[in-house]
Amino acid sequence: GARYGFGDDERTKIGFEFNHGTKYWFNFAQAEDDIIAPKTNTRGDVYEVYLTHRLNSRFIVKGNYIKYNYTYSGSGWHLGAPKDLSTTPILGFPTYKDAQMLTLSTIVRF
Repeated sequence: GARYGFGDDERTKIGFEFNHGTKYWFNFAQAEDDIIAPKTNTRGDVYEVYLTHRLNSRFIVKGNYIKYNYTYSGSGWHLGAPKDLSTTPILGFPTYKDAQMLTLSTIVRF
């Protein structure tokens, strides 16, 4: 990934991250609390663009967009063989080929 700070004080930053997971990629983050799934759990490609702005020494506002492109089934699962999603696999659970997530959050440090 990469991140760029604007201005002399660098209160505002823009960043980009890319993650790639292979067919048998597995992440031990089962307790992760993301709405879709941890981006590091994806068997495929994930792109993230974010903007942060520091309001003061304790408050940061962050907006980000994440695009998931799944290549194989079983992202986040350690059971069963991964199936190529460009075919029409028979799966026992819903599997998406792509997903998007847009968030706006506030980070507070105590």
